[in-house]
Amino acid sequence: MTYRTFRAFAVAALTALLVDAHAMGQDAAAPRSPLEAHFAHMLHGSGRWRTPNEDADPADPNAMTQYGADYRLSPDRSHVIAEVTGVTEDGRRAVFWTIYLFYNPVTQEIVSAQIGWNGAYLSGHEAVQLDGFDIGDVQVFDQIHHNPDGTMSINRHEIIPVDAQTHSTQTYDRAEDGSWRPRNFRIWTLVPEE
Repeated sequence: MTYRTFRAFAVAALTALLVDAHAMGQDAAAPRSPLEAHFAHMLHGSGRWRTPNEDADPADPNAMTQYGADYRLSPDRSHVIAEVTGVTEDGRRAVFWTIYLFYNPVTQEIVSAQIGWNGAYLSGHEAVQLDGFDIGDVQVFDQIHHNPDGTMSINRHEIIPVDAQTHSTQTYDRAEDGSWRPRNFRIWTLVPEE
């Protein structure tokens, strides 16, 4: 490596570090974005939520004894990434769904793109709640579910904060007559920060 190449690399690396440090300093003082306000409950604390898997076989050491939903804000605060997982008793995780959520300032909506381990794709839009969701408020999120076999369905998720460390979820499938058929109900608890 020549001195000129080394110097260019060193200047670029130092500039990147300084820009990141400056951006991090700005982020700490910046007001909450619409996305952060909307997902304040999910991003609270560790942002990691767990619910028991009632169907887990206790005799199977590889059984997914819990389901997880782990939310994190991107470093640039432009989007939230969530992973829906299965969790074994010893803490191993299998990712079932990866969800990307962002705020569209033109439509003032939260937009989701959800990708499943099997190639399924879900997409949806939801009006942004700039004040977040209070205890007992119902967050309703409808999605179009594109299955790997080419079929489609419509799903609904209702999330209700119970307290700062708990929320419930109810999922529904849309029937041909337009009614909502309940699929599953879960109570999620926040994993403490380490």
